[in-house]
Amino acid sequence: MKTNQNFDNKNDLSILVSICCLTFNHQNYIRQCLDGFMVQQTNFKFEVLIHDDASTDNTATIVREYEHKYPAIIKPIYQTENQYSNGIKPSIKFQFPRVKGKYIAMCEGDDYWTDPLKLQKQVDFMESHPNLSFCFHGAQTLTADGIYGIYYKKKQFKDRQLVPKKYFLESGGGGYCTASSFFRTSVVKSIPQYFTKCPVGDLPLALLAITKGDIGYLKDEMAVYRLMTDNSWSQVTKFDKKNENLVIIFDTIKQFEIQTNFKYSNEMVLLKKVMNYKFGFYNYKHSIFKSLKYAIKNFNKMGIHYSLKLIKDSFRK
Repeated sequence: MKTNQNFDNKNDLSILVSICCLTFNHQNYIRQCLDGFMVQQTNFKFEVLIHDDASTDNTATIVREYEHKYPAIIKPIYQTENQYSNGIKPSIKFQFPRVKGKYIAMCEGDDYWTDPLKLQKQVDFMESHPNLSFCFHGAQTLTADGIYGIYYKKKQFKDRQLVPKKYFLESGGGGYCTASSFFRTSVVKSIPQYFTKCPVGDLPLALLAITKGDIGYLKDEMAVYRLMTDNSWSQVTKFDKKNENLVIIFDTIKQFEIQTNFKYSNEMVLLKKVMNYKFGFYNYKHSIFKSLKYAIKNFNKMGIHYSLKLIKDSFRK
């Protein structure tokens, strides 16, 4: 087993894994994220594709520091104008097209990996199961209050097993931590235009994955997902856009059903119910009782900061 910190060829076509990292104003977290990449111990080569979306803090400066230290591995794009705010999906437009690896591993700039063998374990799993298009693993959450919780580790799942596609989608595409997602590059080789309009990224990826093969799960907790950090999905999504986003999501599902000739109709029925609840829950019409009940049930996962915010949102009009 060797580390990949001694690459000497930027254009080495033998790269097996491309790590895709999106970052924006993550100066307090990006070092921990990048360190999690650079401690990976593998018997293959990998690259780190970073997209800095015109950060206004010191994020880009920190990324440049790592780029200078690991020029053959760290391959950044430094935007001068924020792309996401202009309706552009950086992963689709800037990241996936420059991938060299057979596999893609995702991790956003405010999350991080905790196991130096993470990539090796996922590559071994995928290589030994060529029918897999996507695999994910257990992860922890970390709230703004410093509270750790379990994000995705199901007791009924054994290590290195297949996950039913229906189950994979039952949480609306967010049943896996983004920092745990690992998939074949072929999954995103051709992305339908309607997916680019979807306000969430995990749902289109999950839908694409189920059309390309089976879904695998590793029980190891190998990543940390930060809840309620600045510029996270939970923060940047405005309350008054929840219903608008839900409409777009339902249209995405409709287009997917048409394109796949309703092959996954059973899965889509469940998915629609989940998304309706997931987004509708934040609607002010929901009672404080429902918010309180949900917050208490999921306190260990969300922490006090996120739980209180959930209850507060139920009062909005």
